[in-house]
Amino acid sequence: MQSRRFRCVLLLLLSLGIQSCLGFDQDDYIKALETLTYPNASWSPDDLGQWPSALDQQLLIEHRPELYVDADSCGPMDFYKQYTSQLRGSAEGFSGPVDREVLKRFERDQSFRLELPEPPDCIQSSKPPLYAYSWSETLDMGQRKIPIKILKYNLTFYKSGLPAEQRFWQKLSALLGDSDNWHYLDIHGGMFYILGPKNQLMALVLAQHNHFRTYVVGVDIDKEQAKTICFARRSNEPYLCKESQALHPVAPTMLHMRWVVSGDDRPWLGAWDLVPGIQSAQRVTYDLAFLRHKDPLITSWQNLGPNLKILGVIPSFFRDAPPGMAVYNSPSLKDVINTAQYFYFDGSNDAIFETHESQAKDFFQMDVTEVLNHNGRRFRQALRKAGHID
Repeated sequence: MQSRRFRCVLLLLLSLGIQSCLGFDQDDYIKALETLTYPNASWSPDDLGQWPSALDQQLLIEHRPELYVDADSCGPMDFYKQYTSQLRGSAEGFSGPVDREVLKRFERDQSFRLELPEPPDCIQSSKPPLYAYSWSETLDMGQRKIPIKILKYNLTFYKSGLPAEQRFWQKLSALLGDSDNWHYLDIHGGMFYILGPKNQLMALVLAQHNHFRTYVVGVDIDKEQAKTICFARRSNEPYLCKESQALHPVAPTMLHMRWVVSGDDRPWLGAWDLVPGIQSAQRVTYDLAFLRHKDPLITSWQNLGPNLKILGVIPSFFRDAPPGMAVYNSPSLKDVINTAQYFYFDGSNDAIFETHESQAKDFFQMDVTEVLNHNGRRFRQALRKAGHID
């Protein structure tokens, strides 16, 4: 009895300690959300933004990827038809069922809460939507600026689990919550395709576990590899497909990129995603679904699902449902072209990993200059080598 009580107290202190480390200034938080989405001054509950242009829709169709998921996992779902229809929302002056309009109305209301009265074990679709939207950015070459196009694709999953392969003591997380359903809703495992001035595919950025991986087409991967994506078992993070299953180092934050990139210097919470190979994975038959740029699935500041708790009683950032798909990165790296350059690490360069670790501790105000300059040069050299830019 005494040892059990000690274990429970230890876990309680651990979870509270993690929570205290995540303290932040509310004004900084709002500024970050405005940077990643758009300012409050131009927000309206009736404004869902513009559709992708006819040209962008054609590009999104042309470059859409081939997707595979773990055959035994809870597969992707239809966010609006299958998921929100089961939610109930509450805020001052409102209590009732939820749809796109309700999510938009309350996406910046700090009092808004979502509940799932009768949570099913799994919500999945035999033909889910692959949500897609696009925008333009600029690659700064110093003497000139090159226009580029960003195509973004996301599947949505009902639940998000912890990495499938962990060290033995990490598996004790099962005492704190369900490892298969660590939090509701997985929507941030995104695929960013970067197109050059002639709409040629130049690079791919994969968003995983709050960190990113960048691949230059023609140097790191070919075009077919860039468009063949497999999702990890349980965590639903996107990876380049291989013929057979593979393990990939992962970390819960972007601090430990040396481990993520090279598999060296494993951090305390470092683990491995288990990614099925094409031979055993299930191919996703999907409908391409274009999103307007201010759809709440993209821009919501509020969590888009119920928040779970440690041991069922302790609130935890790590068990909260996620906000919208645009709230996925540090404001210092808001532009995807900068994210692509920043995370183009050389796995053998210890010094740049050390610089990153020392300067990436403040998520809201990261000092990205040194790493962005160094890795950006490497990224642009790879683009030149592949013939994408002069």
